[in-house]
Amino acid sequence: MNKMKNKSALYILVVLILITASLSFVSALTISEVSMPNLTPGDEKALSVKVKNNLGEDVSDVSMNLAFAGKPFIPVGSSEDQVDEILDDKSETFKFKIKASNDVKPGDYELPYALSYKDDKNNLKQKTGTIGFSVIGDSEMDFVLLKDNPIVGQKGKVALKIINKGFGAAKFVSVKAMPTDYDLLSEDKIYIGNINSDDFETASFDVIFKNENGIFSAVVEYSDFDNQKITKNINLLLNAYTTQKAIELGIIKKSNTAVYVSVIIILFIIWLIYRSWKKRARLRKAREANGRN
Repeated sequence: MNKMKNKSALYILVVLILITASLSFVSALTISEVSMPNLTPGDEKALSVKVKNNLGEDVSDVSMNLAFAGKPFIPVGSSEDQVDEILDDKSETFKFKIKASNDVKPGDYELPYALSYKDDKNNLKQKTGTIGFSVIGDSEMDFVLLKDNPIVGQKGKVALKIINKGFGAAKFVSVKAMPTDYDLLSEDKIYIGNINSDDFETASFDVIFKNENGIFSAVVEYSDFDNQKITKNINLLLNAYTTQKAIELGIIKKSNTAVYVSVIIILFIIWLIYRSWKKRARLRKAREANGRN
């Protein structure tokens, strides 16, 4: 019998707790809507917070205060907004302006708030919580072509320098070369990985340049801040030079090997001629000496 009573009491207690929790959840000032476009570093946007009165009574002197301490954001104007009253089952909107710092990292953030009001008995009450929003950072890619020994018909190197000038990181970056005006001697695809904001990476390929006015074609793939896959088709001028032009421009030095070989051959011929002359001179002297004898 006692067990039955204990179970009944426990059941009643659980029901009362659930009812109390339900009432406390329903009877409150609640944030029903938050509106703010995504921020970017250094950006300024308007924040609107709609608060609904579910208390079952009118409230007055309602104010919302945002806490910016320790956060990479500042209020433009006041960090507090207020309304005279919010009638029962009605909503009011609190408006703020927020600016993100220039060095804030893209991601999801929470901003603490305190909501103060007076009930119908003029008692001051407060509710606290956080408002969530996002800072986005688009990656902005720039491409520079670097060349080593760009001589037609010779082995050289092409390096694609990829610069991220945007606020967000470029993730899972890969480069695939599409050879047309050059013969590729190395792998055609290079995986780079991540390129952070204000940073760069390079993808290098061993090539043989085929003509003077070529094009370096490649496909660069990466994922942006929202994990959206982006594909860039790259076509950059691939100027190469003939050997003669490269010598004229001082890119390479003219080889003197032929001159050195020619000088050696001439000296050798002179030495042979001199040796032959000396030999004939000795023979002539020998014949003259024999004739006198």
